[in-house]
Amino acid sequence: SAFGKLASVLPAPVAAHVHAVVASMADNQLDRHYARVFDAVATAWAASQKVRISYPRKDSEGRTVMTSRLVSPRYLEPNAWGHGCYLIGDDELTHDRRTFKLERIKDVELTVERFEPSILPDAPAYLTRAWMVSGEEPATVHVRFSDAAAARRALETRWHPSQREQVLPDGS
Repeated sequence: SAFGKLASVLPAPVAAHVHAVVASMADNQLDRHYARVFDAVATAWAASQKVRISYPRKDSEGRTVMTSRLVSPRYLEPNAWGHGCYLIGDDELTHDRRTFKLERIKDVELTVERFEPSILPDAPAYLTRAWMVSGEEPATVHVRFSDAAAARRALETRWHPSQREQVLPDGS
């Protein structure tokens, strides 16, 4: 719907292109679960309402356990570096500000509980240092493509702002 609204104020040739893109997107299969999660979280953020989510975590033995969390959304960020969308919010389970990847939320419920909105002026900076959004300290990651063609394709994309590349004599 946002693209449709945008197209209504664009010059006719650009609007036609936007409408064509929207039509092709409509042909793709919609992930209804993700759309429901995104809608509920975005609504909660905009309306200063808490949202209850079911979110996986690893226990001490490495098993995945579902947790129920009541979260006050503070920031919703589509993150190109992490190729996902993230919710930064105050988590009542841990009494801490946490980051949740929307794609991992298994269930969502918009509550009637309200919270006092606040701006996170440091949120964009918080996101730029992360490979995937996390409050943890940065980690150094080394990736090697042994196939020269795959290495060339990988170099076409900037995966992270801290990225450094080294092409070896064999093209890897």
